[in-house]
Amino acid sequence: MSAGPDVVARELVSVDPATLETVGRVPVTAPEELAEAISEARAAQTAFAREPLAARRRLIARVGHVLVEDDRRIAETIVAESGKPLAEASAWLERYRASWEANFERLDSVLEELQRRTSASTRARRRIKR
Repeated sequence: MSAGPDVVARELVSVDPATLETVGRVPVTAPEELAEAISEARAAQTAFAREPLAARRRLIARVGHVLVEDDRRIAETIVAESGKPLAEASAWLERYRASWEANFERLDSVLEELQRRTSASTRARRRIKR
């Protein structure tokens, strides 16, 4: 449960709905800083897109594994922030894990298809320029 932003401190406070204790705090980005944050995110995505497919796959795999390996702490955070029972939070994470694993198994074929389409598009643009 979010108690809402603390405008003076420029932070969002997460509160356990059962105890009303603070679970955590995260900074709130000021509106005047959003354009820069969006620009940085776009630049990061552009750089990521230039990485070879194998490197992108490794990074995506690491992120996914971190999320599913730390499932107990994540489930406890869900419980604290939402008031869900631990069993429900754990079940949700298990569904997420199954979905992640199924999608990751398809990742190679998706990345290969993307590479094939990108290569075909590049070749077509080169022919047009000639």
